[in-house]
Amino acid sequence: ENNKIIFPQDYQGIYSQPSGGAIFFDSQLTVDSCTFLNNTAISNQDSKGGAINVSYGILNVANSYFDGNSAAHGGAIYSGYYAHLNINKSIFKGNFISDSDGSAVSVSSNDYLITNSLFFNNGDINDFDVGCTIFSGRDGNIINCDIVFNENNGIGIWSPHNLNIINSILWGNETADDNQIYNLTANNNDNLVND
Repeated sequence: ENNKIIFPQDYQGIYSQPSGGAIFFDSQLTVDSCTFLNNTAISNQDSKGGAINVSYGILNVANSYFDGNSAAHGGAIYSGYYAHLNINKSIFKGNFISDSDGSAVSVSSNDYLITNSLFFNNGDINDFDVGCTIFSGRDGNIINCDIVFNENNGIGIWSPHNLNIINSILWGNETADDNQIYNLTANNNDNLVND
């Protein structure tokens, strides 16, 4: 099993096609104290992860800053179906998508944990009605996060699966109907907890 650790490092203005503007990998990766600025997975309908794309394996992100990254899906980070994602103490600002899911983070992976992180001023450039800041395509946990003032239908969280949101703030995200959380239905085991 390959475990790569990257810290601290700046990734700026990198373009790649079709996925993972700065980093694309299929193993285990820890990113700590890195900055990702204005990276792009070249825009087409299938580009994923403006800064980072992980298809398989485990991605751990800590103490990192993502600003101005873009892709069709997952403006900053895209986590694929067979991946695991952990984010802690990181900032996502001004990241954009050209399609509908995850202006900051798009998660299609098995499970994920996002803690102690800030998401603001992320959006979609095509003004999709279903655009969201964090696309939750699988079970996950969001704990002690601020998801605020995201624009262009940056509606907070879209979760068609089981999701726990604990001690987090969702506020001022621009949506057509003022809902901060999209698609929390009675068929899911979604929990909102404020301890």
